[in-house]
Amino acid sequence: MKSSCVKSVFLLVLLGAFQSPCFAQNAKPLTFDGRVIDNEKNPLVGVSIVLKAKEGSFTGGISAGDGSFSIPIPTGVANPVFVFSHVGMDKKEVAYTGKYLEVILSGEKVLSEVVVTGIFNKSRESYTGAATTITAEELEIAGNRSILSSIRNIDPSFNIYDNITIGSDPNSLPTITMRGATSLPLNINDVQAGATSMRAANQPLVIMNGFEISLERLLDMDENQIESITLLKDASATAIYGTRASNGVLVVKTRVPKAGKLQFTYKGSLNIEAPDLNSYNLMNASEKLTYEKAAGLYKNTNAIQTQELEDLYNQRRLDAERGVDTYWLKYPIRTGIGSRHSINIEGGAESFKYGIGVGYNNTEGAMRGSKRDAFNGNMLFNYKVSNFSFQNDLQISYTDAKNSPAPLLYCRRCRKASS
Repeated sequence: MKSSCVKSVFLLVLLGAFQSPCFAQNAKPLTFDGRVIDNEKNPLVGVSIVLKAKEGSFTGGISAGDGSFSIPIPTGVANPVFVFSHVGMDKKEVAYTGKYLEVILSGEKVLSEVVVTGIFNKSRESYTGAATTITAEELEIAGNRSILSSIRNIDPSFNIYDNITIGSDPNSLPTITMRGATSLPLNINDVQAGATSMRAANQPLVIMNGFEISLERLLDMDENQIESITLLKDASATAIYGTRASNGVLVVKTRVPKAGKLQFTYKGSLNIEAPDLNSYNLMNASEKLTYEKAAGLYKNTNAIQTQELEDLYNQRRLDAERGVDTYWLKYPIRTGIGSRHSINIEGGAESFKYGIGVGYNNTEGAMRGSKRDAFNGNMLFNYKVSNFSFQNDLQISYTDAKNSPAPLLYCRRCRKASS
């Protein structure tokens, strides 16, 4: 009986020793060990790992160069949960299980968080210049007659000068400025050349996928092939592209095919070019005769010729009263109906992605005989072998532009009729 009591007392004393602070200092602390990777099993560096606890307390760390981490767990924390966060990635909460874990973070970098300069992607927070990024979704919402009109509707700093001499001519290039008239023509001949030289002198630089393209090429592009457009507005762009970027830079980035099942996309639209003649106030036949008679066109010093002119006036007056009248402005114009079509096919796996697109844009001008047919085709293949990436990109464009001969033809008819 006494021996059993002694054993019980000894066990109680031993348990108390285990629970004493001195013995607890020798216990090994718990750690949360693992590795952070992305969807393609690449290690993620600098991932923030924080213990989800009460406000004011902080326990955590960041992942190393190979994605590994080891976070100590404070004593007294029951069922600890850690929050993983990284720039451009979705946050993820992981509960501690006592085992080595591989944590996968998904998500892609959002275009609004980076500035695409055409040569490299720079974080918006670290970019000191003035820049505006327009996504494909914004272009689709602001869908307009052309890409340039859509950009102007989104960003007012992108200025397109109104030129009434162009009208609805689909083949005339607009005059664009992003930083005002920063350049002057080279000599007096350029000043006399008019808007063409001024447009070339102050036009912003256009870059697509790292290569310079013309403004005409941008106008003929299929909007569905564009992933983003970045406007570099200040002089900091000259550090990348030199003095030619002093008028601003338009950086166009085309779409990259997404991995997955085969996807087929078709988009179509109808465009109407209608003339507006409200600003014209022309005389009809009766008013024209009254004006000609008041101007003395039916008088002559010779009495015989005066009588002939009076007979001619009376005959024309009778015709005008009978309703004979010609509205010459209606002959060289029309209501042009055009269409726009875009077909895109994409798919593949992460190791091989493919995308094929075809676009057709038909613009019928308001002047008879004026039109612009633009055809665009692209083929993009992306290969990934280990840590190497290869890309084949083929762009094909064809434009058939015709100007209207109507003004010249109908002016000849006007002269013939008046004679």
